[in-house]
Amino acid sequence: MRDAGGLRGRRLRWLFGFALAASIASACAEEAKPRAEMSGVAGGPATSGVVGQPAGAGAAGNPGVNVGMQATGGLGGSVPPQVTPMGGVGGASSSVDASTQAGSAAPADAGVDAGPGTAGSGESDAGSTMTDAGITSVCAGGTVGKDSEAAPAAPLTVSREYAGVKYLTPAPNQILSLKTTMKVPKTPSSRQTLFIWPGLQSKGGSADPARIGNGVLQPVLTWGSSCAPRRPGDPYAAWWISGMYVNVTTDAAGPSGCAGGDFLSTELGDLIAMDMSVKGTDWTQTMTDLRTMKTVDFTIDLEGQVQNNAMWIVEVPSGLTVRPAEDVVFTQSVLTFSSPVTTCQPNQAGKTDYFSAPVLSRDGLHCCYDEIILRAQR
Repeated sequence: MRDAGGLRGRRLRWLFGFALAASIASACAEEAKPRAEMSGVAGGPATSGVVGQPAGAGAAGNPGVNVGMQATGGLGGSVPPQVTPMGGVGGASSSVDASTQAGSAAPADAGVDAGPGTAGSGESDAGSTMTDAGITSVCAGGTVGKDSEAAPAAPLTVSREYAGVKYLTPAPNQILSLKTTMKVPKTPSSRQTLFIWPGLQSKGGSADPARIGNGVLQPVLTWGSSCAPRRPGDPYAAWWISGMYVNVTTDAAGPSGCAGGDFLSTELGDLIAMDMSVKGTDWTQTMTDLRTMKTVDFTIDLEGQVQNNAMWIVEVPSGLTVRPAEDVVFTQSVLTFSSPVTTCQPNQAGKTDYFSAPVLSRDGLHCCYDEIILRAQR
């Protein structure tokens, strides 16, 4: 009887111990479960939403990034990128701490175009404004010329041209389009008229089958009054821009010598994208304010006249003393030609005006200018 009772006692103690161990294990498991579900630290599960976590984390640079946070590509999570209106998003130009990106390439799925800047860094050259993923990509890998400091151009010869840079391709070659972006400068202090424009002109014996004569295609940013057919009620309320064709040598631009379309009023610092292109014999000027995304355009038939002279100009009408309040900056300018050219070097420029080293595309059909600066001070 003593042996049987001892056996029963040992069994009861074993069963009690087993039950106690099972109870403790169950309690530990229940305690660990909410911690795992609520984890938000580095190294946690895929639902943690922390930078550096696996797919589905919603973290910067990972496959699970919320697409709605990447309007310009490559930067996800809760840190929206700074939108570079000029192109590509560069790593260091975003809101992300640059120290986390130094020397690191963007992930394959991030949507960032590293562009022709520092390889793998996602950063654009400090001296190149819109080269990355912009329209100047047509010149990628082309022949680089010299900037205005290394190769000064001949001086300007027209008295109304306060500042300017010009490029001429000899006849019979022709310019098919001019694209550029201009930053709206501070308003002048004088209530006189000041014009800022890129332009195209037929020059040096270029074809003019309908005898259109000596006119200029020009989207004009205007401070003050103008011969433009459409203009604001108060031309000094703000800078305003419209597409125009000015020609006082024939009646091609109408009785006043000025033909044009509707206008846009602008604000200080606005970026205006301008495109002048030919289709058939029609030349169309399109101007878009990249802040408001409002667009105006103007089309005129020049009946086959060839344009071969490109210009970026600050113009002061004769007899006026108005001066620009600050430098005028054009970025990402691209000329496209009907036949290859051998150089993109401007042939004329103001003494203090600046143009970056031009790039001639591999096929010779495009000239790209990263930056043109028309100086306020002479």
